[in-house]
Amino acid sequence: MICGRTMGTGVLEYFFECDLVEERQQRARSTTVRVREVSEDDYGLFVWPSSLILAQYLFEGGRDLLQGKRVLELGAGTGVPGIVASQCGAVVVISDRDSGGEVVIENLKNNVRLSWPGAPVQSVSVNADSFEAHGPHPTCSAPQTPPSSSSTNTYPRVIPFSYGEFSPLFLSLASFDLVIASDIFYDNKEVYDDVMQTFLYLFSLNPECVALISYRIRSSLQSVRDLCRKYSMICDVLPLSERCLRLLPFNEEISLLRISPASLG
Repeated sequence: MICGRTMGTGVLEYFFECDLVEERQQRARSTTVRVREVSEDDYGLFVWPSSLILAQYLFEGGRDLLQGKRVLELGAGTGVPGIVASQCGAVVVISDRDSGGEVVIENLKNNVRLSWPGAPVQSVSVNADSFEAHGPHPTCSAPQTPPSSSSTNTYPRVIPFSYGEFSPLFLSLASFDLVIASDIFYDNKEVYDDVMQTFLYLFSLNPECVALISYRIRSSLQSVRDLCRKYSMICDVLPLSERCLRLLPFNEEISLLRISPASLG
């Protein structure tokens, strides 16, 4: 179950749970993410249901899905999925646009600090050094021991990035194994091609890279599939677990998509 508990000053606390089977015994594991919602007219400053569904899916995949993987979150907003991925052993870069000021980026940095109170400011500042370990952070509560010191969890880094705008900072990053995003296909269809161009670039760096996208269906899911065909990508709809289904808002439909280059098909 995910519970959003208000802690004051706009800070929300979310609990993610799933079951872990070890030696024929089922154990529960959980993790906590704290983020701040800011009362300003910007989509990126609120926690949307699709981001919680993606975060729950990632948490259920846990270390089997994420341990040691290089993960990029696009259009992160408050950063919940990226924070959960890092808590499950991934090396994560969280990004969102910096157009119109730095409110969203600064809030992302603050959310990383909320989940790891000891994180120094410079650990999430913008710089070109990619995928360096920045120190330990709280892990998932699964009774697992990392196989080596190289798999020690590290807290996410935060960078500004707008779809299709390949700055020197973004180009300096190494390749990624997994791209995650929630609600990046919304009312502003003008950015759709920019999003797909970004996927093309990331897939070119690593042909085995895939994207996991949670998507609130506002018009037609077919439009996303059409985009994937246009750019020679494969779009699969993934099944949602019972825990994910319980997060669906009333009278709304959210899909989880796996987008990959056609070479993986």
